[in-house]
Amino acid sequence: MKKNLFELFYLLFVVLILFFLFNCREPSTESSGSENDPTPSLVGEWLSDYNELFIIADDETPSMFYSQYAGTTSYAGEIIEHDNYSGKSGYISIQYTENSTDPSVVGKFYRIHWEALTLSACKISGAYRADLAGSAQYSADTLEDAKNNFTVENGAFLGGSDCNKQ
Repeated sequence: MKKNLFELFYLLFVVLILFFLFNCREPSTESSGSENDPTPSLVGEWLSDYNELFIIADDETPSMFYSQYAGTTSYAGEIIEHDNYSGKSGYISIQYTENSTDPSVVGKFYRIHWEALTLSACKISGAYRADLAGSAQYSADTLEDAKNNFTVENGAFLGGSDCNKQ
């Protein structure tokens, strides 16, 4: 009887050890590439290192982009077109619906660029160029003009803000 009891405890001990070895591992931080892996998305709220809040609201009709500082909208616009929101980098083209700095640009077009997108961080930059006279250019009369004038290649997106997803 003692031998059977000892064997039973021994077997239970081995089963518990195996259970803990295979079930108490730390989760892997490496992506397995499966469809269950989370995918980064630009949609949502992003807080910059300058306390500017960028909101990409794809759940509204129409889809909207907002830039807010200290709780006040700096500029906003209807998203006219955008690259894949899950891409590492891309552009959003908006038509201004609001601009507290320069209300005369409402109805004109603008571009925002993002890069280095991860689940929790990215860099966001609004277009800015100086024309030959040194005047600031941050709007275009047509979407095509905005797409041609506001590109990374022509220097319209220098710097940018490091942002964390909220």
